[in-house]
Amino acid sequence: MIILICLICAASFLVGFMVCLRLQSLFARRKGLLYRIASFFHLVAQPPQFSEDDIASPAQKDTEALYRKGRARQAARGEKQSMAEAQVWYRKAAKQGHLRAQLELAAISSRGPIELRDLAEAAKWWTAAAEQGDPLAQYEIGLCFASGSGVKKNDREALRWWQKAAQQDEMYALDAIGDFYAGGRGVKQDYAEAIRWWTKAAELGNINAQEKLRTFRR
Repeated sequence: MIILICLICAASFLVGFMVCLRLQSLFARRKGLLYRIASFFHLVAQPPQFSEDDIASPAQKDTEALYRKGRARQAARGEKQSMAEAQVWYRKAAKQGHLRAQLELAAISSRGPIELRDLAEAAKWWTAAAEQGDPLAQYEIGLCFASGSGVKKNDREALRWWQKAAQQDEMYALDAIGDFYAGGRGVKQDYAEAIRWWTKAAELGNINAQEKLRTFRR
């Protein structure tokens, strides 16, 4: 008798468990009737909605929306992934001065899929972001001038941008300035000055600068 009761209880539990799984599946179907009923009574989590809380001013609303459209294309969040489409949306926002859009657009144009690369455009948007004071962009446009990537090679201009980035403790810019002093590029060769800049970069965790210091101090 006890065994029979146990079997009935086990069967009831199994049936209940299967029913719960089935209901969960039905609730997950956003076009289904049960999902709509559950949503009405707030029994299921709602998908995140666009919020204006993080938008600084009404004037920036459209620009932020353009940037988020690009992010959605790039990250495939609810959208079919397409770097080319992301580039289009980023460009729209970048033209309106959106800093993050300028950075993303420059990155895609310089290091994205080969068919989307445009070094001149990358340099253009690195410059735009650098002029807004972004240290990463200042370092990147410095690299462009140092190598002649998308712009005419100009060591002094590269150094000028790296010095701006260095003022914000951009460790790669600090390391690059040290390289210029060591090689006498854009400045008079000065190993003591090179070591000074590498030391600053090394203290911020730049591994390349740390290795250079070990080499020079042997």
